[in-house]
Amino acid sequence: MVDPGGKTVVPGLIDAHTHPMETIMMKDGWVDARYPACPSVKLALVDIAAWIQHTPKGKWVFVACVSASENKFIEKRLPTKAELDKVAPDNPVVVADGAHLCVVNSLALKMLNITTGVSTLRGGGRAILDKDGEPNGALTDAMGAVPTTPTLDDLKRYYISGIQNFWMQ
Repeated sequence: MVDPGGKTVVPGLIDAHTHPMETIMMKDGWVDARYPACPSVKLALVDIAAWIQHTPKGKWVFVACVSASENKFIEKRLPTKAELDKVAPDNPVVVADGAHLCVVNSLALKMLNITTGVSTLRGGGRAILDKDGEPNGALTDAMGAVPTTPTLDDLKRYYISGIQNFWMQ
């Protein structure tokens, strides 16, 4: 207990850094490859391959990692474009390493109109190109370019359930 010395004390909430949009998007329909439950690229690829088994061809597949998964995974890296191509040749795949970096497969690059020499994404972000100008599958700040935008109903559900959960505690 603290004696405030007769001064008014008002409870406050401080949340210095959140990603509510990503939280909303992850609620339904993302492969969960977050560390520590998923400790390796190898296991992430197994989980993605399993997800693909019940996903229609051509449908986007989103995979959630955590910021700096490339440092936390046993392999000390993220999945590569080639590895994603192998487990998901018929679906565009986005492996989100937090909110600012993702790795995609070749089909996702094609659907985003990223080709040799093209590094600017429609809607924001950049594709990383190798020394020959080929996209290597890494995208930065690209969430505005991929089709993941929550609907207004998604936002309402998220914020209403969040407020209800807060006041119920």
